[in-house]
Amino acid sequence: MPRNPSTGVYSKPAVTTPSVGQVIDPVPWNALTTDLGNEITNSLPRDGSAPMVAPE
Repeated sequence: MPRNPSTGVYSKPAVTTPSVGQVIDPVPWNALTTDLGNEITNSLPRDGSAPMVAPE
């Protein structure tokens, strides 16, 4: 998981930054977009539109 649980800082997964002229491999790219979607889904909105929930 790229989000550091201690600091909350997100770091993108390795091998997901292409160089100019490089053919982009779909496997790491798809993993990156899936990971970003998961991180956004699991984030708490700062505007208070979704409340925190206590574990059951």
